[in-house]
Amino acid sequence: MTKRTLESTRHQVPDDPAAVWEYFYEKGWCDGLPVVPPTAERVSAMLATLDRDSKEVVVKLSPSYNEVTLEKIAVNAVMAGCAPACLRVVVTAVEAIAEPRFRLLPMGTPPATPLIILNGPIRQELGINCGYSALGGITRSNATIGRALRLVILNLGLGGAHVIRDQATLGMPTRISFCLGENEEASPWEPLHVERGFRREDSTVTLVNAVSPVNILDQEAKSAESLIITLAGSMTIQGTNNMCRDPAEPFLLLGQEHACLLASGGMSKQDVRSRIWERAFIPLEAFSPENQEFIRRSGRPVHEGRVHIVKEPEHLRIVVAGGLGPHSQFLSTIGHTPQQSVTRLIPKGKG
Repeated sequence: MTKRTLESTRHQVPDDPAAVWEYFYEKGWCDGLPVVPPTAERVSAMLATLDRDSKEVVVKLSPSYNEVTLEKIAVNAVMAGCAPACLRVVVTAVEAIAEPRFRLLPMGTPPATPLIILNGPIRQELGINCGYSALGGITRSNATIGRALRLVILNLGLGGAHVIRDQATLGMPTRISFCLGENEEASPWEPLHVERGFRREDSTVTLVNAVSPVNILDQEAKSAESLIITLAGSMTIQGTNNMCRDPAEPFLLLGQEHACLLASGGMSKQDVRSRIWERAFIPLEAFSPENQEFIRRSGRPVHEGRVHIVKEPEHLRIVVAGGLGPHSQFLSTIGHTPQQSVTRLIPKGKG
């Protein structure tokens, strides 16, 4: 029998939404937005969707390395506004960011935050937005799953003192929520999770330590090669993490129009990566003397005097997402650590 006895401390707050919000904000338990009161009834309903002990320690999350129990994750998921069925996604995402290869850095000065990419049937089951405004926060599941993960980082990883300890120089709005589904149905290629060895019918979550997206507009390109020129040129900005630091594994979110134009030119995903790699570089001499010295000192590969966006073409990740329109987005990633994105299988829900 799965245990449902809750161990969290009870707090007596007036039965008023504004009072709850003020109380949580004063305690440092929220992101500045109103929260859903995590009553025992709501938390229990959330936990009832999983056949696991609520006392189970799921991970120890940096930098505090506090024990993160299933119950604590459920509390934050309720606060974020998640439907109970979303809990298994949030739990799997928390497990992913706790993996050593992900290298969660919630206290650094870069504005990085975990991007959640969902693949497989879970997208239909939870109503995940994969099309128009997939990153726009207009869909409950996208917005609340991303927010729940952020609240877990603030309240359990950072210990709740985020007003002081979130040290991003400027931050970015995606630190509130950053979640989308791959538009597998509109993609001319196999989806991300299949590339990574999962079955198409598997539901997976991929976590990427990403910074602010760069929108790429090209409504004039009539050929795959013309579009490659625009895509590559939009990635080669000196101050982005993947150009001025270690290249790591940036993500290219291709809008479906751009993806179909590339595929119509006979290009596979690997062809796109290779052609972008050939063009996405900055001459070493174009960097400032100090940054040239840093590049040499860091051991970053320089090919015939060129600094490329990634070390090898296969390090560029490609995901098809969004609705119609001549837009794509480039996501630089934390590039001064050996950080990797992580894809994990989402377990089936109870019943």
